[in-house]
Amino acid sequence: MENQDNTPSFSTMQKAVVTTKEQRTVETCLLPNRAEPCVVVIIGASGDLTARKIVPSLFRLFINGDLPDPCVILGCGRTKLSDHEFRERMESACLSSDKTDASPWQRFSEILYYCPIDYEDLNSYNRLAEEIRTLDGKYGTHGNKLLYFAVPPSLYTSNSEML
Repeated sequence: MENQDNTPSFSTMQKAVVTTKEQRTVETCLLPNRAEPCVVVIIGASGDLTARKIVPSLFRLFINGDLPDPCVILGCGRTKLSDHEFRERMESACLSSDKTDASPWQRFSEILYYCPIDYEDLNSYNRLAEEIRTLDGKYGTHGNKLLYFAVPPSLYTSNSEML
């Protein structure tokens, strides 16, 4: 149904939106091409959000072949962890579900790294930048970075300024 000026009426637009949502499939929600190679940097990676949501989601993307190739994940946070300790934490979080296939974990864990930082210390961010450059060179991610702030909003400004 149209209005007098030949524009669709609100009820027609509403129906079109509902129809579109009902017809949407998983394929239409995906990007037509895989994203470019990158280093995914998770600021605040030692926190609960990273273990419960972020890394398990990235692991599922990895299993499905939906991460860029190459892709490397660098967690950083205030907790002093080694790469190995970070991987162990993420493994227990990712494999806690009985439905999760553990077989690809070893390959996924090879792209997980960790860099401890102090949110108030510029030198920490210089070390983080050096770690990103090192991983970029090792994996050939062409300087592409995706930054994810898994910190409270009160830390967004200071972290952004330090970066």
